[in-house]
Amino acid sequence: MKKGFWKSIIESFGVFKYKELSKAEFGESFSYFITFFSIMSVVALLIAIPFLIKMPGMVKTELEKADEFTVNVTVESEQPLYFPSERPLFSIVNNDTESKGLLSFTKKKLIYNFFPGIQPSVNIESYSNVKENSEDAANLALVLIFLIAPSIIIYTYLFNLVKYILIALILSMITKVVMSAMRKKIKYKKLWSATMYSLTPLILIEMVMLPFNIPLFFIPLILYIIWYILISLELVEEF
Repeated sequence: MKKGFWKSIIESFGVFKYKELSKAEFGESFSYFITFFSIMSVVALLIAIPFLIKMPGMVKTELEKADEFTVNVTVESEQPLYFPSERPLFSIVNNDTESKGLLSFTKKKLIYNFFPGIQPSVNIESYSNVKENSEDAANLALVLIFLIAPSIIIYTYLFNLVKYILIALILSMITKVVMSAMRKKIKYKKLWSATMYSLTPLILIEMVMLPFNIPLFFIPLILYIIWYILISLELVEEF
């Protein structure tokens, strides 16, 4: 049974639609889950952009509250320092030509090795007195956030992907065992397909709220479990 993607999203919010949704093949339901999750990950990223744009002003405001804030780090070495020594992620070097890894620090600059021949840099000499140069320090903070953003995005995507798959596996298995103990017939294949679609509201709520950093604790998950129980009961009535 193949259904339109956008139609499946709408139907996934109706308990009585799961008799039909559960008939989807494993690959179809899993493909729906991956597609919807990926779309919502992009939406969460877009929602986060205004917060990133406001970041320099927020950092500047907080730094100005400090009575004194200075940073003085000195490294003297004739040889460049690479961390780790093989395939370095960042380095402390004496000049641009020795730069290796994603980030390189010289006495005067922070270099981002974006691509061979493309090495944007930031002058860091003025940042020793963070209090007096709060605006520059705030802009540097934004630059660093954008530099590490790809790693954060990939980690967040994979972490949440694994989290939702584990939720689906655990709940579907527990439901199967409980229903069997109650002598209720329910096919695991249909239960799994229904589980993939049932994650839609949970993913929608959590991914939209993610950039706002609001402590929802386990409230969405608890509501989802209740929602999942209703769906499971609806599937049992089919047999």
